Amino acid sequence: MTDLELQIQFYKDCFETRRLKNEAIPEEWKKNLAILEAQARGDHITTEDPNLFARDVPGRPDHEPHPMFHGLVPFKIQPGTDLTPRIEAAESLRNALQTKLAKAETIATTRVKATPKAKAEALKYLKSMTATEDQFHLAALANETIPELYRLQHAANPQV
Repeated sequence: MTDLELQIQFYKDCFETRRLKNEAIPEEWKKNLAILEAQARGDHITTEDPNLFARDVPGRPDHEPHPMFHGLVPFKIQPGTDLTPRIEAAESLRNALQTKLAKAETIATTRVKATPKAKAEALKYLKSMTATEDQFHLAALANETIPELYRLQHAANPQV
């Protein structure tokens, strides 16, 4: 199945679930399904909404695994919006996490001049759940959030 067919099937499954629960189907869903089905038929669809919507990535208000991601990715933006401050904030956060993890690894695993207490703290951090969470957040920033911000920036400002 193609991605488009999967999206259509997803909407149909959601509709069926709503019908079984005797719940109303949102008009927006019906509109989205109609657009997807038209695209599947090969019809050219134009949307009247000039807003650009972000994908579901860490940093979006409804998808925050940690408070440090708060406000990085907006739900939607208008054409011409400059996302440079958000991109810089995300890259700064990524750099801080990289530095924190690299410093702890360096102190714990190499023969740098560090006190035994500092080495013990670095090892304790690396073995802790906090380090694992930091690695997860670093990967999410590098692989999902920052690329999405660049995608939105380019979509909002195609001439840049």
